[in-house]
Amino acid sequence: MTTQRPAGVTILAVLQLIGGIANLLFGITSLFFGGAIVVSGAAASTGSPAVIGPMMTLFGALFIAIGVFGLVLSYGLLNLQQWAWKLAMALAAINVVTHLISLFQGSNVPGAIVSMVISGLILYYLFRPNVKRGFGLA
Repeated sequence: MTTQRPAGVTILAVLQLIGGIANLLFGITSLFFGGAIVVSGAAASTGSPAVIGPMMTLFGALFIAIGVFGLVLSYGLLNLQQWAWKLAMALAAINVVTHLISLFQGSNVPGAIVSMVISGLILYYLFRPNVKRGFGLA
């Protein structure tokens, strides 16, 4: 008997896929521009090209890794893999905590509240009995 994927899981997976692709594109762009800044010295007016170029390269690599993570998580969610449910739960919980910290620091309070609520709703949704059953957890 095959389990039908809940519609909300499909939505989460598609959003994760879009985010993964966006992070990959941003990372690849940062890698190319990071190298171009070092070569051209274009950052001379704002800072040392020797610092800015490698920093953009580092950020580019980080965003590529985050993008790959997003694509893998999207694949796992679409295929109702238990590890994907656990990763999605962990990611949502981490987001709640980081946005809670951001809220207490006073930085971007409206954005922190909205992000925290969305992450909390994702946690709530993933704990729903039909969703857990879809992942073979209930």
